Amino acid sequence: MALYRAMESERPDALFRDPYARRLAGERGERIVASMRRGRAMAWPMIVRTAVLDELILRAIERDGVDTVLNLAAGLDTRPYRLPLPSSLRWVEADFPDVRRPACEIWIEPTLEDIHDFTDRFIKGCRLLSVDIETTGSRVTCIGFATSADRAIVIPFDDERSKGGSYWPDKSAESSAWHCIRRVLIDGSIPKLFQNGLYDIAFLWRAYGIGVRGAAEDTMLLQHSLQPESLKGLGYLGSLYTDFGAWKVDHKNQQTIKRDN
Repeated sequence: MALYRAMESERPDALFRDPYARRLAGERGERIVASMRRGRAMAWPMIVRTAVLDELILRAIERDGVDTVLNLAAGLDTRPYRLPLPSSLRWVEADFPDVRRPACEIWIEPTLEDIHDFTDRFIKGCRLLSVDIETTGSRVTCIGFATSADRAIVIPFDDERSKGGSYWPDKSAESSAWHCIRRVLIDGSIPKLFQNGLYDIAFLWRAYGIGVRGAAEDTMLLQHSLQPESLKGLGYLGSLYTDFGAWKVDHKNQQTIKRDN
């Protein structure tokens, strides 16, 4: 299903857009569909089914006042993340443990108010703040903060969907976002964890003049101390120590100059 949604999303006249489907399907999804008799021919019934269910769900919420959705056999469904749902809606997913995604709260596509809210509620006073940046050329394309294993915020700066390529509507908004990030990074009272922090910290200083304080741990160096002979990339460590899929493999065609192994 995820691959079918990805195929439809990549059409110029798509019935819906699912920005997460391609990553969820990955190479394994491609292999599964390729192994099926008439696998790609089955796409259209599934695509129409997805579009119709999207419409029925939105209509029930808007017209009938539904405030809770119970999604049985949720699998890799992305509706709570891609549909324009009211913030008051309660969405519950149920599936077998080997299919269900790990329960987590990830703030994506945040507003400035969201960044302030997340900082005030979760970052200030946290025991250890995980920090990771993605870069291209001399720019940061996004930065992530995680205050626990199940709560994080991703702050983007690049957005291929926008006309100018920027996530933020104007330079003033982008500057305000960087101001919030800078305050967190220079706060020495917040202990921070990096993956290849030597790269991230140096990059932030060279490109943005941000002097990171409070760097306490580095997962790449910790892995080296545990198993000097093993790989130390973030994708590999994630496959060892978390229940998430190999997201780095799904993004292998994206260009980045960062090396974390």
